[in-house]
Amino acid sequence: MPDLAQELANNYAAFNDRWKAELSSTETALALHSPQYVESYKRLASLNAWREIVIKNAVNDDVFQFFCEAHNDAVSSHVFASLGSWRAALKSLRSCIENTMFCQYYKDHPVEMRLWLQGKHRPAFSEIFNYFQKHPDIENLQNDLAGMQGLKTEYETLSRAVHASSSSFRMTSPGGVTNLWSADHIKLNSWLSRERRTITSLNLFLMALNSQALQGAAFPGLRQSISIVIGNRNMRRIIRSNLGINLDI
Repeated sequence: MPDLAQELANNYAAFNDRWKAELSSTETALALHSPQYVESYKRLASLNAWREIVIKNAVNDDVFQFFCEAHNDAVSSHVFASLGSWRAALKSLRSCIENTMFCQYYKDHPVEMRLWLQGKHRPAFSEIFNYFQKHPDIENLQNDLAGMQGLKTEYETLSRAVHASSSSFRMTSPGGVTNLWSADHIKLNSWLSRERRTITSLNLFLMALNSQALQGAAFPGLRQSISIVIGNRNMRRIIRSNLGINLDI
């Protein structure tokens, strides 16, 4: 037994050195794609703007913590992606969707929030999603203006990543070798697509539910942050026509 214990200790030391060296190599390789990460960071700024300018002042602290966690999830996804830990990055994106929608749900349901704090209310995500599909501020909006279809599609895709139910989301090599990091540019592009669509859909979702707060000249900093995410001018015109939110500032 002492011999095995020493062998395992030696193996641990070698493993520790190896994964740190692999991480450093992967991080260096991915740093060549810094423009894509800069664009991701700009998208994250919109969630921080929502957090500090609108959400913080619209909900109580217990509900606000859901959005704080959602923002943390998005930042975590960005950092994991910069390290080439793709499944972890995608898992964090899915959690970002969940926590954003939980925040808005519990804003409308104070009794359920109290039950959640007692561990007595744990709704399935499908229940939350169905609630918002029928929400009066959302159900009559056309062309996925509230981002609901985008969120549904991304959530389903990200769920496959969480469970590795598709081979494209696996981190291990075909031979089953443990692999914590990867500089594969295909996985980078896949994550960028998931992140861009998720953050875009979340901004649409939040605008649909909080449109009254962004009317006229209100909150130019937030609207500028959203405009970076919603770059399509035709989409901005549709948003202004249907929600009264001017993003062309």
